Amino acid sequence: MNKRSLFGFTSANNFREINRNKSRAMTDKVIDLKTAINSFVKDGDYLGIGGFGMDRLPSAALHEVVRQKKKHLTLAGHTATHDGQILCAGNCVDKVDAAYVVGVELLGLSPNYRRTFQEGKVEVTEWTNATLAWRYKAAAMGLSFLPVRSMLGTDTFLHSRAVEYKCPFSGETYALVPACSPDVSIIH
Repeated sequence: MNKRSLFGFTSANNFREINRNKSRAMTDKVIDLKTAINSFVKDGDYLGIGGFGMDRLPSAALHEVVRQKKKHLTLAGHTATHDGQILCAGNCVDKVDAAYVVGVELLGLSPNYRRTFQEGKVEVTEWTNATLAWRYKAAAMGLSFLPVRSMLGTDTFLHSRAVEYKCPFSGETYALVPACSPDVSIIH
């Protein structure tokens, strides 16, 4: 059994219950960014951030998270570079589900992200870009996990929370990746 932590997991039944209790009222939900971050991002939340590397990131929202001094956040590092760079500079993050992090494409390494990792200020569980996306997909499908072939036989598997499993139909080995349900998702 892996000793890595499991971040962002809510069982399928609990996730259904959370959504069942949400209001379905047609209300105006347009609010300013400061109020949105204050209302929806709480200390200890798991954040899913939209964008890819440095492109299409909700940078203004991330800067507002830092301004409001949110703490103990978990970040889905799904090709996350500049978002983690901003949040680590603000000492907001202490857990990361890492797929592709720390590199800012052609510009080199992200100094704030890298420093935070090297100083051991964040707890890290590793995934591939595909498996982190499939974790979201499992949650969207109302499942607790999805079987995949990715990561088997790699060091990434050893540093993940995926579980090796033999298929009862074919006898083939798969990696089971747990669903991931962020508390808050912020997109550009």
